[in-house]
Amino acid sequence: MMRLAEKGDDLCHIMENCPPDIKTPQQWSKTALELAKERASRGNAEAIYQLFLLTGKIDWLTQAAEVGFPRAQYRLGGIYEDGFGTFLIPGDREKEIEKWYKASAEGGYAPGMSSYADRLKKLKDFQGAGYWTEKAAEAGHFGSMSDYAAWTAHMPDEVGYPLDLVKAYGLTLLMAEADPGRGPSSPGYGGEVLPEGAAKMTPEQIEAGKAYAKEWVKTHPPLSRFPPKFGF
Repeated sequence: MMRLAEKGDDLCHIMENCPPDIKTPQQWSKTALELAKERASRGNAEAIYQLFLLTGKIDWLTQAAEVGFPRAQYRLGGIYEDGFGTFLIPGDREKEIEKWYKASAEGGYAPGMSSYADRLKKLKDFQGAGYWTEKAAEAGHFGSMSDYAAWTAHMPDEVGYPLDLVKAYGLTLLMAEADPGRGPSSPGYGGEVLPEGAAKMTPEQIEAGKAYAKEWVKTHPPLSRFPPKFGF
């Protein structure tokens, strides 16, 4: 319903010749708002977050984060990181950013894991950064997978992962398969860096890397860049 609310005017609305049972985006938005309010009144965390998406009111986002909705926690951490809000005491903004990214990460939201890992790395907590980068990659986060693979290959060694070229090759192969780019002349990220890793490996290691990738897909979700739900 929210996708219908965010659509631009259809041709029939522009021409003013829609059948009477076809709703405009504005009507869908009103219906979505009414349903979200009803569900939010019963404590539904996602509905509270949807009220933020529909109205743009930060109070709804804060409420959704406070009741434990990981996407809202990630979004709140992000807008604080972008400079939203006023914090009078030095360091309070950073504390709030880390608080909400951590909550989102612990709630199982892969983008939250990735952003929390980035924060920890900036704080030189390399063990924590490595842990959450790995968790985000395991949850299917494409960006974290690129870090996980590169750091496992020590290209470069950023967080102290043990060097494992076989594993790194397998992880990079997964990225190449998930994002093939526009063909051999313009490959995606994985396809670009795969030859660099292969140049350091024996044929046997490369085959082992391919086998590692096959095993990975049996127990992990597909890689994703996690585009915003409902277009927001």
